[in-house]
Amino acid sequence: ICLPMKTERGCCGYIFLGGKRSESSYNLEEIELLKLLADQAARGIEHMNLASEAAEKEKLRRELEIGRQIQQNLLPSSLPAIPGLEIAAINSPAMEVGGDFYTFIHYDRRKLGIIVGDIIGKGVAGALNMAATISSLRLIAEESTSVTEALQRLNRYLVKNTTKRSFAAVLFAILDLDEGVLRWSNAGLPDPVYVPRQGKVHYLESEEYALPPGASMHSAYMENRIKISRGDSVVLVSDGCVETRPNSGHGEDYGYDRLLDFVERNRQRGPSELVEVLRNDIHDFRGSMQLEDDFTAVAFRLIRLENGSAE
Repeated sequence: ICLPMKTERGCCGYIFLGGKRSESSYNLEEIELLKLLADQAARGIEHMNLASEAAEKEKLRRELEIGRQIQQNLLPSSLPAIPGLEIAAINSPAMEVGGDFYTFIHYDRRKLGIIVGDIIGKGVAGALNMAATISSLRLIAEESTSVTEALQRLNRYLVKNTTKRSFAAVLFAILDLDEGVLRWSNAGLPDPVYVPRQGKVHYLESEEYALPPGASMHSAYMENRIKISRGDSVVLVSDGCVETRPNSGHGEDYGYDRLLDFVERNRQRGPSELVEVLRNDIHDFRGSMQLEDDFTAVAFRLIRLENGSAE
């Protein structure tokens, strides 16, 4: 006789019984008893599976919480206080732990390093990769004010010291308020959005683009620079912004043109308000509070240069 063990999820197994020693047939009472035993066994197996799934989910929840704490501890606890500069930053992970990050390097009262990055990997692994990358990049950047040298050294470190090749799309910029110059090197992220005090909003495109650090030992990085004036703003974003898709699965990505149009329409907003309304616009476009990819944005505006003139 063969008795299925049925649960609400379906059949989880079978009980097979051979013939009786007496060689007589199973009667109806015996069959009903065996059915009852099969049902009891099915419920027991289902409870064991549910308990195992709950334990696995709890383990994952604890791991994600640890990863989230690692990530949050790596992000700056406060924004730089630079005379003559307004700055804001926002980070929205797609999961409890994401791969996006931003950080700042204080060179002196009037010179600031700004780094936005995206580590390949989510969850705890992404957080640990982020920890290693941010720590290494901060140490490298603090020793040199060359954006290209910093990325080259980070690239060599990631290629040589990670057993599983870890990619890190990074944009490293240095803003010098005394000289009124912004220098940057872009390795895998969207180009900076430049908002001049007068004139059209546009992307600061590079002549050449390098592979993200960690992708190839032979990657070469180039420096870009632009004179920046009082009242000018710059917006840096991760690719989670332009690659956001509608939750319905239909339609195009948020895209570069939409981002440029959004910044143009909101150019009069200060950095703090700008990054907040940008996040809201992305969530509205997505049609969900749950993003498909991490989203990070850093925006800053000059309000005073070396001559002390105010906006």
